[in-house]
Amino acid sequence: MNTVEALDQLTREWGYPRQFAWGSSDCAQLTNRACELITGVSKLVDWPTYSTALGAKRALSRRNFHHLNDAFDFYLTRLPDGTIPQAGDIFSVTGNSDGPWDATCISYGGWRGLTCVSGQGYIVIDIAPEFRSGAVWGLV
Repeated sequence: MNTVEALDQLTREWGYPRQFAWGSSDCAQLTNRACELITGVSKLVDWPTYSTALGAKRALSRRNFHHLNDAFDFYLTRLPDGTIPQAGDIFSVTGNSDGPWDATCISYGGWRGLTCVSGQGYIVIDIAPEFRSGAVWGLV
C-alpha cells in the first residue's frame, strides 16, 4: 500500500465520527495505526494497556519515557528542525494544556493532518502556525 492509499484507509478508519478515547483511539494508537498502514510494522508491540490519562502516563513511564514525544524519538526518526511534514509524517501540535505538546497529527502533506478536535472527533484540518510545535517524525 502506498502512502496515499494508507492515508485514505486511515481516514476511513479514524475519521469522523470517531472520538478520542484513552488507549483505543488516542495519539499513540493513531500513530501506531499510521505506522502499520504506511510501513507494515507496528511500533507499539507489547505496549501496556490503559484507559485514562494517568494510565497513559504510567504506560510511558513503564517504557522509561517521560512524554509521548520521547517514545516517538525512540521508535521513529525525528526530522531536522524546520522540516515541513510530508504526507505520512507525524507532527505534534501544541495547545493550552500541560506538557510539551497536546496532540499528534498524521500529515496529509504540509501542516494539514488528521487529528482529534474536541467535540468533533478525528478530522483532517489545517494546523495554524501558532499551534505547530516544530517536532516532526518520519515513518520510513
